[in-house]
Amino acid sequence: MTSIDKTERKGRVPEVVLDEDPDLAEFSAFAWESALRHVARREGVPQSPYMDEGFAPNRIWIWDTCFMALFARYAPDLLPGVASLDNFYRPMLDGEPTALPVHIPDNPPLFAWAEWEHYLQTGDAARMDLVFHKMRYPQRMFRLFERFQAGDRMPCQSSVFPVMWEKRPLGYMWTGGRSGMDNTPRGDFSASVFDNDPRYLSVLWIDAISQQALACRIIHEVTGRDIWERRFRAFAETINANYWDEETGAYYDIATSAPHGKARVLTPASFWPLLAGVVPPERARRLAAHLENPDELGGAVPFPSVARNSRHFDSGGRYWRGGVWLPTAYVCVRGLEENGFAELADRLAEQLVRWQMETWRQCEPHTIWECYSPTEPKPATGKFPEKAESGGARPDFCGWSALGPINMVIENIVGIRCDALRRRIEWRLHRADRHGVRHLHFDGGTVSLVFNGASAIEAETDVPFTLCVNGTAHEVPRGRSLLALGAAAAGGGL
Repeated sequence: MTSIDKTERKGRVPEVVLDEDPDLAEFSAFAWESALRHVARREGVPQSPYMDEGFAPNRIWIWDTCFMALFARYAPDLLPGVASLDNFYRPMLDGEPTALPVHIPDNPPLFAWAEWEHYLQTGDAARMDLVFHKMRYPQRMFRLFERFQAGDRMPCQSSVFPVMWEKRPLGYMWTGGRSGMDNTPRGDFSASVFDNDPRYLSVLWIDAISQQALACRIIHEVTGRDIWERRFRAFAETINANYWDEETGAYYDIATSAPHGKARVLTPASFWPLLAGVVPPERARRLAAHLENPDELGGAVPFPSVARNSRHFDSGGRYWRGGVWLPTAYVCVRGLEENGFAELADRLAEQLVRWQMETWRQCEPHTIWECYSPTEPKPATGKFPEKAESGGARPDFCGWSALGPINMVIENIVGIRCDALRRRIEWRLHRADRHGVRHLHFDGGTVSLVFNGASAIEAETDVPFTLCVNGTAHEVPRGRSLLALGAAAAGGGL
């Protein structure tokens, strides 16, 4: 692992300002310290240094790395976020040898999303041109997953189990471990079912088809090629015609065979269609209601990995039987934001980050965990809590769990979202105290924005951009400036 001391990182990672919440600011700074320890180096791999998830040092996972890229984009000169994806692209697509095996080659295919979010933050056009236009890596990954057959093996994989993803007319067969939700009860099988049980293969997975739809939407956005929009629309039609359950108001996995009955197990996976952008407004409203219901996926600790009123819910977490996981929580939050539920997204994200912080304060070691208990401020129990040797959630997981104290703090608690494509920063200003973020990497430069707790924003930037505060646009020039806000623009900040 690479160690980066405080002097070296000063001014190179974002620093949140939260005058009324200094503990949250401290927790965010701690997450950066942890994340910066997860830069690893190894001989014989396509890309070194790379991001290490904190699970096993001798292999890599697709979805862990994609989620790490989502927070690494905030410190692109220190964290090799999207660069780490080359350790999948080049062995899996180009046949390049690697000393760092891919553990599960049919893990969630989130490459296009990770690359797109990196671009919106950094404005790295050279990376976009290389990845989407010259090498066409996201397009080729999409096609690779379309060709996968259950039983396939890849030379670069480390898992003893073969690929389990397989395309069917209405979606994709998969398994719990391949989806990333290892011991999920999805499919409503008996509580003894775990990854690689053949009964999982009777299910078409809602997250799998939604992730392929998301890839098509982004590839079309980047390339403008109509074929990707047509594929996206075909996915949207299939999802809405087959995976939606009108009675309960949610998307579920479905049976592979006619009449394709729905497996009514509510988990955060039901929210991938929101992020994919395929959900009609009325269905989005009904779906969001499940995140406000304390008997389902809401409550004081939101985003448990299975609804609280499910017979499969475990109060200790039992990994994906109730544990709270940052990657799926982040998917839910982003899906809400992009479908008109930003206020709900902000509130739930803040509840979750405060739960992470409370666990950090109360539990030893004082760290950031792989997943969290849905009922007590401590890490979740493991898949087999009755076996002491099986362990539970892993510590020092920055790793994807940094999505809370980094992304959710910046994007939801402070309320800032960046769009380098349009040279625009959106600020949902909803706090009354002095708050903001300094040293925010944006569009090849650095931006600091701090609301003074009264009626103005102190700005300092070396790149010009448009700042939109609660719907009101301000042109921000290079250098330092003070932006006066009217009462309407300041909104909750006044």
